Amino acid sequence: MSRDISPVVTASATATTSPPTTLRRRWMRFTRHFLLMLAAMYLGMLTLYPAYDFLAGRAGYADATNELPIPSALGMAVAMTLPMAALMFHHRHGWRPVMEMAAAMTLPTLSATLLHLTGTITADAVISVGHTAMIPAMLAAMLLRFDHYAGPKAAQSVSNVGCLGRSATGPQEFWSKRQRSERHPPGR
Repeated sequence: MSRDISPVVTASATATTSPPTTLRRRWMRFTRHFLLMLAAMYLGMLTLYPAYDFLAGRAGYADATNELPIPSALGMAVAMTLPMAALMFHHRHGWRPVMEMAAAMTLPTLSATLLHLTGTITADAVISVGHTAMIPAMLAAMLLRFDHYAGPKAAQSVSNVGCLGRSATGPQEFWSKRQRSERHPPGR
């Protein structure tokens, strides 16, 4: 008498996940992301901040950094944060990591502003102190989410899930799906 043995399908960890990533490769990804964020920040500093400086000059301030230390420091922080956030959204990071990184970049500037308001630092030091603390704060935010910044792209998309399980990227996801379907239409 033969028994009917149907094949049992079991999923092993190696069959359902990608091959393990070496620690060196993860640090390389982490470092690459960090350097890309620095490049985006400095691009914003070199392109957007001069627009603020120009507008302040048109308003009658010859040296906006010293005459308007608080708006200048906040303007610099915004000029550096916007391109960094845009690049993170382009790389499909979710709202949470982008907001954490934006906070890591603006909180040092706000702290420097408070130090200036209390008379601890001079007006010309507000931007310098904010910048000096900005990069370590950004690095600390990244180290707290090391798996996110060092992991494979699939791990990064976990944070893109918004409420009700829908993607928080919205139109970006729609267009990427549409482009994939145009490259590989069904029926081919």
